[in-house]
Amino acid sequence: MRLRGVDIIALPQWRPFLRRARQSQPRRGGEPLSVAAATLCGGISEAREIDTIVDAVLDGLRDSFGCANSVLLVKYPAGERLVTVGSRGYS
Repeated sequence: MRLRGVDIIALPQWRPFLRRARQSQPRRGGEPLSVAAATLCGGISEAREIDTIVDAVLDGLRDSFGCANSVLLVKYPAGERLVTVGSRGYS
C-alpha cells in the first residue's frame, strides 16, 4: 500500500452521489462498464489483507475505469470525518 500522507477532512454536510451507468455504456477502450466493474470486483475478491484490498480498489479504478487520479476515503470511527486510506496519481 502506497500512502504518502493522511488528510482528515471535516464535512459539515454530505450526501451520497451515484450516477447510474447503463450496462451497454462503453468505458475507455470500448469495454462495457459492467465488464470493468466485474474486473474490479474480481481483484478485490482475491485480496486477503486490508492493504491489498486498498491497492486492488485503487489499481482497479485506474486499470479498469481509466481513473488515473483517485482517493479512497473511509469514515472516521466517530463518524464525523473522512480519512484518506490510499490514493493513486497524486504526488
